[in-house]
Amino acid sequence: MENKERIAYIFLLLVLIAILLCTCATKTAIEENAILKEQVYKKRILADSSTIYSQSVNIKTKDIEISELKKMAVKSPEVVIQTQTKTVIKTEIKLDTIMVEGTPMIKLPKDFYKTEKWFTLSGKINRLGFLQIDSLVSYANLTYAIGDTLRTGAFNKLFGKRDKVVRLLVDNPNMSITGMRNIVIKEKKRWYETSAFKFGLGVITGIGMTRAMQ
Repeated sequence: MENKERIAYIFLLLVLIAILLCTCATKTAIEENAILKEQVYKKRILADSSTIYSQSVNIKTKDIEISELKKMAVKSPEVVIQTQTKTVIKTEIKLDTIMVEGTPMIKLPKDFYKTEKWFTLSGKINRLGFLQIDSLVSYANLTYAIGDTLRTGAFNKLFGKRDKVVRLLVDNPNMSITGMRNIVIKEKKRWYETSAFKFGLGVITGIGMTRAMQ
């Protein structure tokens, strides 16, 4: 009878170990798929014409290589955020003219200058009629924030299921984000450091202690 119980106990241990290994492998595959999945961002325009860009956080392990970090001489980064921007400025500049035989003419060379909240533009039109822009300066505040957001759905809200997101606030309405990529770098856990393994080890230890006490 004791041999049968011992065999059953060993079989239970093997089943639990197999389940743990499968769980770890599945979790790793899911994380890899999440990394490879193309990320998109959501855009929300506020009342003051500023724009909030939101994107789910991409989690990768510490051993990744990001070529841009070599240029920046940054070691062991925790968060990497890459953005591509486009700025489109549309404006009009009124130039003083003189009347020549009833026709408005511009006396060359002619300097021009215009400044607004989001840009400053200066230059001149030379004697040959070429437009020369000496300075074009665009102003913007880019504010990044990384935090948690609740998932949609009653079940997720009930159990407080959250996803990490990065949000970028751009206050200049002339500037738009054309690409966005963010990475949170974490230490890669070994299979025996995962929560599934610890849980399974606790179950096995509890069964073993119960058997020993009997």
